[in-house]
Parts: sequence; structure tokens; C-alpha cells
Amino acid sequence: MANAKGATGGPVALEGPRLQSILIARTPGGRHVAVIDGEMVRLGDNIKGARVERMTQTEVVLSKGGKKQVLKLFPAAAAGENTKSVQQ
Repeated sequence: MANAKGATGGPVALEGPRLQSILIARTPGGRHVAVIDGEMVRLGDNIKGARVERMTQTEVVLSKGGKKQVLKLFPAAAAGENTKSVQQ
């Protein structure tokens, strides 16, 4: 079974599209925009053969070939991994 470390022992990048940011207008019916792999997309747009189905403040749902893929803005927090907060 493969692990998530590269040849140097460091973590490797995950396969697939990477969600980088989400902007949702505060007004009802306002603009929904996300940046995936450096490309700006809106609801209904296509990226790498997948359609942008839904956006929330923390995730984007893509649909391709009848399958859905959920991209999380904060995947480490969603997976329940330990995160540290910095207090000043």
C-alpha cells in the first residue's frame, strides 16, 4: 500500500483539481466565483471537462459523467486533522 510521502519523505501533492478560493456576493442572486487550479470559474462553467454545479462558502461541487466531486477549501480541517491556531 502506497503512503502519502514522496521519495524525499515529504508530502506529495494530491491528484485532481485544487480549490484555491471562493467569492460569494452577499446579495441574493449575486455572483458566485471560485478559483480552481488558478482558473476563475462561475456556476455552470466547465473546467477540465467537469461542470460547476454548486458553491458554498467552503466547497465547490463539480459534475462529470454523472459523478460528483466535492472540492473543499480547507481539506485538512474537513478531514479532521489537527490544526493549530495562532494567538497574538
